[in-house]
Amino acid sequence: MSLFFLMPIIPFVGGILTLIYHFRGENTNLLTNMFILISLCMSIILIGELNNQTQYYELPFFSLNNFVLTIKLQIDNLSIVMLLLINFISFIMHRYATNYLASDATQGRFMAQLSVLTAAVSFLVISGNMLTAFIGWQFVGLSLYILLNHYHYDSNANKSAKKKFIINRIGDLSFLSAVTLCYVYFGNSDFNLINISNDINVTLFNSTFSLNTLIVCLIFIAVMTKSAQFPFHIWLPDTMQAPTPVSAIMHAGVINSGGFLLARISGMINLSDLASNFIFCTGMLTVLTAAFFTLSQSDVKKQLAYSTMGQMGFMIVQCSIGLYTAAVFHLIAHGFFKAFLFLNAGNNLKLTSRENKKPELIYGLASISISLLLFILYYQYAANTNALSNAHLISAIFISITISQIISEIIKLKELLFSKIIFLICIIGIFFAYGFFSHLLDHVINSNITNDTTKIDQFKLIIAFLVFTIQGMIWLSPIYIAKIPHNVSIYFYHLSRNKLFVEEFYRNFLLGPYRISGDLLNKMLFSGNLGKLILLIITIGALVCCYVGTTELSHGSQILIIVLNQLVFILLMASANRALNIRMLNTLILIAQINLVNMGLFSVAAITTNMALFQIINSIFIFAGIELILRSQQQKSNIQIIRSNSLAISGMYFTVLLFLWIGLPGTASFVSEINIMYSLVRENLVLVFIAAIGFIMLAIAILHALQEHVFTKESSFFNSHRKLSLIEHTFIIFCIIANIFNGIYPSWILNKLA
Repeated sequence: MSLFFLMPIIPFVGGILTLIYHFRGENTNLLTNMFILISLCMSIILIGELNNQTQYYELPFFSLNNFVLTIKLQIDNLSIVMLLLINFISFIMHRYATNYLASDATQGRFMAQLSVLTAAVSFLVISGNMLTAFIGWQFVGLSLYILLNHYHYDSNANKSAKKKFIINRIGDLSFLSAVTLCYVYFGNSDFNLINISNDINVTLFNSTFSLNTLIVCLIFIAVMTKSAQFPFHIWLPDTMQAPTPVSAIMHAGVINSGGFLLARISGMINLSDLASNFIFCTGMLTVLTAAFFTLSQSDVKKQLAYSTMGQMGFMIVQCSIGLYTAAVFHLIAHGFFKAFLFLNAGNNLKLTSRENKKPELIYGLASISISLLLFILYYQYAANTNALSNAHLISAIFISITISQIISEIIKLKELLFSKIIFLICIIGIFFAYGFFSHLLDHVINSNITNDTTKIDQFKLIIAFLVFTIQGMIWLSPIYIAKIPHNVSIYFYHLSRNKLFVEEFYRNFLLGPYRISGDLLNKMLFSGNLGKLILLIITIGALVCCYVGTTELSHGSQILIIVLNQLVFILLMASANRALNIRMLNTLILIAQINLVNMGLFSVAAITTNMALFQIINSIFIFAGIELILRSQQQKSNIQIIRSNSLAISGMYFTVLLFLWIGLPGTASFVSEINIMYSLVRENLVLVFIAAIGFIMLAIAILHALQEHVFTKESSFFNSHRKLSLIEHTFIIFCIIANIFNGIYPSWILNKLA
């Protein structure tokens, strides 16, 4: 095995060691910077592997109904380029954060979290199949949630991290559905194979759909949530509560992961006109709305956030047209210049406070003129080097637009003139090196323009340039705002300030009914002695279903039992979200886990009895650990006030145990979740959709419980703790380790249960 496959482990180990040294009260600056420097050096050495044969490494995960799930890693040109980008930006962020958080008592913990995020993104970009990419995708989301929630006592920071995690969870379940579809119909999820697989028709809601189109759309929903595409953009501007290094690495690297994933499945996108049109329309809408939202923002970091949103929309448009190499180039260029802008946000803020500012028109015209000049020079350069082609010219046009937007942002800043000149020279140099860059990636990315430029949709090109023109007019509109009637300008201001009221729509029509139903369920059914009796009946009924099995039931009866268990699961999660106390939350989730077992037991590709016992045993471990912590919290002796940004040990245990319920990779809940989704895909795709809603509601309930009962200054988990006995510590740690061990190596306990 090549040592380069260990690259994600280097920053991960560095993060763990940094955390250990931080808890020991030692300085961690040298340690964390040394590990990320090693990772950067290895990514630089990897440049020597460019144009070489792709390297693979496979590690068996576990067997699922005659299919063996494998963790597959690959090193190719695209992986090398992305690793270099990630580690370079991460190294800059680590060096910046070393001074930025020098006076922070929890600097070591922050640096460790930053290293773990780098490891997660590195793991994502070297993934060789969709299962591995999904695992990396979820670890990136979890790592970013922890970073955004670094100042968890700040309610605004906690709410924004919660919003981001829940919206990303929608994409995670969509991604997981695509992974299970690949395993059910293709037998594997390797990128190289699914990109060239023959299309299959599947039935959904009594209609026939292309499997290829369905998988691409499901993956793109995940991309929309991670890359803040309209209408899943509402979390992005709220995350500006986090420290500047978090914002910089998030906008320079994490959000760009959506474009990388689309490049990996480019072959599937090329085969589906419907999916390609869906991606195109979403990107165009995002570009326009991002420009519109920026008009009413006075906060510099929020302006940059909406700029990122628009840039990601621009990149997605390029993917929908087939310009994947240009999209990856855009991804890299955006990563560098957005990191530069965030780290320079203080100077930008100083600039906006000055009374005498040059009109935005001057900056816009200057950037457009420079971009046109660059395009003309590139045309001459390409013609003289025999690298001129329609594909490269169209890509160069899009890249010229990218560079014009970069220049328009950079030339506004007067400070650090020498650094800006060097930065602009690098960007322009990369532009002229695009021919070499295209050569590196064209044989890796299955672009439909590589061999046949006639496949480029000319109508999409016209629409794209029209939309970019409208975007430029929106940017210049403040210059002529005085000529617009006051009542009209106020109306557009409110639309822009409130982000077209998309968030209000979610709250009023989705979250509102969800909360009201939870309150009604708690009041009418799950409160008092009657509630205990109802929960007991539901539990007994679920256990009876597990015991009876499916041998003597008709297929229609099995479907009915699955649907009933799904409805009960959703009702329990609605009640758990509004549970009056943590003990009720814990009880509701445990009962819901038994209902999840029944969903898999009664499907066509039913999970085995061993898998059912596997899920129940792990659920009982989590339940018992939380109950033990709650018991210790009821005793008010030995109260200790925590004056630093840290949780009591019981609060840390409680947070970890709750996250074990969610189904993150590496936990036993994830193994159960992917088994259930696989079984339901074989049964009916509608049942998968209902189950996904339940899993999302589970995440909402858990995140709400953490916000209300842990991440507040008034919480007993934050302010006080009772010293747990050695036996209590041992048992809770055993519950956590057992769950993680069963999630990493489930075959061991499954064989023992056989």
